[in-house]
Amino acid sequence: VAASKEQIRNLAALAGDASAGARLIARIDAALAAAAPADGESVATLLWQPGGIVAGEQTLVSDLLVRTGFANAAPARGLSQADYVALEDVVAAPPEVLLIAGGELGQSHPVLGRLGDMHRARFDTSLLYCGGPTIIRAAERLAAIRAAALATSSMSCIRPGPSLTSHGPLGGLAAARRARISATPCSVVSGSDLAANRSRRNASTSAIRSGAPAMGR
Repeated sequence: VAASKEQIRNLAALAGDASAGARLIARIDAALAAAAPADGESVATLLWQPGGIVAGEQTLVSDLLVRTGFANAAPARGLSQADYVALEDVVAAPPEVLLIAGGELGQSHPVLGRLGDMHRARFDTSLLYCGGPTIIRAAERLAAIRAAALATSSMSCIRPGPSLTSHGPLGGLAAARRARISATPCSVVSGSDLAANRSRRNASTSAIRSGAPAMGR
């Protein structure tokens, strides 16, 4: 984001209208401030781009993820810029949020809708590559995705059990949707359940990084 702002200043100066650049930067700053999460929590997110590749840490979109309350899950999987992620890798270790910005066959596979502990959302490819005004639209979209994911969890009734997994602030999103608005009182998932499920997720991610078979979920 800082580099994009510098580019805006330089282009505005070359065009002889430095004030226009300053106004755009002010709009960007306002959009990022509005999209920043009040809770300060980071949601583990995998951005699955065209061609099945992921975004590295030193990219504009990765910076935007951090600023809007997400954490790029690619580095934790041993992945860097433009590394390929197969459908099987996502299924073996689902992130808390999966952002799909591509149109590959695996990126629309029905199995993704059956991963009960993962929120899935589309992210337009036009928001990936360019700075400037695009930053504003990208920040607004990411904030909306995060709010929808959290709302899905908070408005749902989550029941503990051997088939329910819960990960961080999002909880078992699909499982929560299935249990929504029930007449039977709900119980709270315990901290030990949360820790155990995070351990399983970490084990699966470690297996992917090492090339070993993923641990069963």
